Amino acid sequence: MPWRTVQWRLACILLAGHLLLLSASGCAKPPSGPQCFPTQGKVTLDSQPLAEAMVVLHPLAPDPEDANDQRPIAITAADGTFHLSTLKTRDGAPAGEYAITVELREKRMDGDTEVRDGKNLLPPHYRDPAKSKLSYRVIEGDNQVPTLELSTK
Repeated sequence: MPWRTVQWRLACILLAGHLLLLSASGCAKPPSGPQCFPTQGKVTLDSQPLAEAMVVLHPLAPDPEDANDQRPIAITAADGTFHLSTLKTRDGAPAGEYAITVELREKRMDGDTEVRDGKNLLPPHYRDPAKSKLSYRVIEGDNQVPTLELSTK
């Protein structure tokens, strides 16, 4: 009988420890960050939808306390549409004024996988926030960026 008591106590101690660990991990605070608002739009090049382009929003007044320096980003779909992501997929962008850059990288093979990390196929000013002339102000609520009409000229 004494071995059952010892085993029972040991089992209870192990169970209590396990529950304590689970409850502590369950109380962990999720990663914090700015509040984001749904933000989507469309990109065209010479009036045609631009697929697989990278759209990035660059804050015009960056938050000096934001150590992460996370920028809203999206990849355009076949029809040129995009949905920005900052902290998680399609969460949008924090409210504020932004310069917008767009890049379309050349495809290349990396083993069996095709990747877009070659040279930029768009005019260079679209990838420079100071020269792109594309901008948008994200507000609280849903945001629809006017079509970003790019030109090869």
